[in-house]
Amino acid sequence: MTLTEVKESLSLPQLSLSNDIPDSLRILKETAINSGNEELANEIWCVHQIFHIQNLYIKFFAQIKDKKFEESWLTLERIDIEFSFLRTNYVYTKEQYNLGFIEGKIKDWEKLYPYEVFFSRETIIKGERCSICGKKVSIRSGCGHRIGKLYMGELCCHEITDMEFLGMAIVTNPFDKYTFVRPQDMEYNYEVLELLSERVNTPYDSWHIETSSRLRPEYTHAERNKPCPCGSGEKYKKCCYGTKKELMAHNRIVLENGCKDSVPVRYVGTWK
Repeated sequence: MTLTEVKESLSLPQLSLSNDIPDSLRILKETAINSGNEELANEIWCVHQIFHIQNLYIKFFAQIKDKKFEESWLTLERIDIEFSFLRTNYVYTKEQYNLGFIEGKIKDWEKLYPYEVFFSRETIIKGERCSICGKKVSIRSGCGHRIGKLYMGELCCHEITDMEFLGMAIVTNPFDKYTFVRPQDMEYNYEVLELLSERVNTPYDSWHIETSSRLRPEYTHAERNKPCPCGSGEKYKKCCYGTKKELMAHNRIVLENGCKDSVPVRYVGTWK
C-alpha cells in the first residue's frame, strides 16, 4: 500500500483494519530513512500511530461487547497514552481520521467505570539513557534530544537503567490509571457499562454523557442537627452540609444515531 492509500483507509470509520498497513508503513519508513528524508519518516510514524490508536479503539470496543471490563480499562488507558505521544508531534483537526471522535469517546467511556482509587508507585530514578543516541542523561547532563519528539521516525524516550522502589501510594487521579485498587472480597459494579454495551452496535455509534452534580443518597434525608452520614461523629450542619462532600457526579447517557433503545434511569453504586 502507498502512504496515500493508507491515509485514505484510516480516514474511514471501520470495524477492522487491514493487516497490510503496519508492514506497508514499515517499508515506507525504511525507504524514507535510507534516503535521509526525516520529515517523511516522521510523518509515517504519525500515520502508524493513528493506525495503532484506531486499532486499540476497535479492540477496546470488542472487549466491552464481550464484557471483559477490566481488560477493556487497560486498553482504554493505553489509547490515552498513545494519544499523548501523537499530540506532541502531529496537529490534527477533530474530523481527521476520526481522532476527535475517539479522543472524546474514550473520556466518556472512562466516566462509566466504577474505579475511584488507584495505586501510584513512588520511585527514585538513578540512571537513564536516551533511546535515540544511547547517551546517559541526567538533570545536569542532557544529550540534546527532547523526550516525546520524533527523530528520523523514532520517538525519543528515556530508558531507565537504574531505579530504587520506595513504595506505593493510593491516589484518586494519577496520570497512569492502570493499577486500580481491587479490595479483597469486594466486586466492582459494571452495570452501567453492561447497559450501554447492549445498546451500541459499533465503535463509531454516536452517544454522549451529560454530567451534573446531585446529592448523594445517604444525604437525602439527613437532618442538620443529627450525626453526619459520613461517619465523622460531627453534626451534619458542621460537617458535610453545603460542601462538595455531599455531592456526587450524575452521568446521563444520551443515545444518538445507531444505538438501540434508551438506557434506563437508575442509581448504580461502585460495588455490587
